[in-house]
Amino acid sequence: MDRGGRVLRAVRDPIGDAAPVPSVSYRPAPAVRAPAPKPAEMPAARPVPRAAPPVREIERPRRQAQRQPEPNPWWPLLERAARPGVGVALAGLFLGLTLLYGTTRGDHWHEVGASLAAAPDEIADAMGFQIRQVVIDGRHELSDAEILQALDFRAGRSLPFLDVDAARQRLMANPLVQTATVRKLYPDKIEIKLVERHPFALWQRDGQLYVIADDGTVIDKASGRFANLPLVVGHGADEHAHEILDALAQVPDLKGRIYAAVRVGDRRWNLRLDNGIDVKLPERGMPEALQRLGHLDATDKLLEREITEVDMRFPERLTVRLTDEAAKAEADARKKAKKRGTS
Repeated sequence: MDRGGRVLRAVRDPIGDAAPVPSVSYRPAPAVRAPAPKPAEMPAARPVPRAAPPVREIERPRRQAQRQPEPNPWWPLLERAARPGVGVALAGLFLGLTLLYGTTRGDHWHEVGASLAAAPDEIADAMGFQIRQVVIDGRHELSDAEILQALDFRAGRSLPFLDVDAARQRLMANPLVQTATVRKLYPDKIEIKLVERHPFALWQRDGQLYVIADDGTVIDKASGRFANLPLVVGHGADEHAHEILDALAQVPDLKGRIYAAVRVGDRRWNLRLDNGIDVKLPERGMPEALQRLGHLDATDKLLEREITEVDMRFPERLTVRLTDEAAKAEADARKKAKKRGTS
């Protein structure tokens, strides 16, 4: 039954020939009175909530950050090595280090240095500038070896790389050379002009023999090469040798008999002859004294007598000293002459 008093039938009940439905009387439902509205009630006061106790944070364990792997320090080098041409450079470096190691272990630095030094000359030689001719003017005493050594000459030396100033300085360092010029004549020639100091005399000092020029410059130590030069001895003899030798040149017969000229006190000269006679020359008028001595020897054979000394230091007189044997014989002759005179 619904709210209108109608009976509701279920759908499942049969329709038509179904059993008759008994009549049902309906009574109207009593009216329901709506309840009277209650007076408005004041809303009850809400209880004031208590302050909640402080909530303590619970620290959760932090997840550790994942550690990044450290970069490979060789990676930039590997990237560079991958560039074009780097492999060739590394191969060259390896080869160079290998050669360096082999050179050091084998002690071949001298050969390597010589090869590097000769490289410019080899290039110039290939271009036709190899030195093939050396022309020397004014050479008298210098040997070929001395000149080539001064030029720093070696096989395969090229003209462009020859230092002519250094070569000239090395030539001038030789005491035999007074002046020198060195010129390049391209493509393959060197021209050298020399003015040599001529060996003038042998100078004995402190037991040592030296070859000197006419200006007194010491050229070199004496050797058999200069054995025929006149000998001067003593302090100052090197600077004044030209005085005595020029004066002797005016008396050639006497000059040939001189063994040595000795400087005395750096003031005058004594002459030692080949037969052992000493001639004392004056400090002044030495050339005139030599002329007089030459005349006496030519006319009276003075220097062939049995004497040991001729003293010409005083222009007004000449004194000779006899040998011991000659002096004894002279004394005996005087005694005999004296006895004859008394008998």
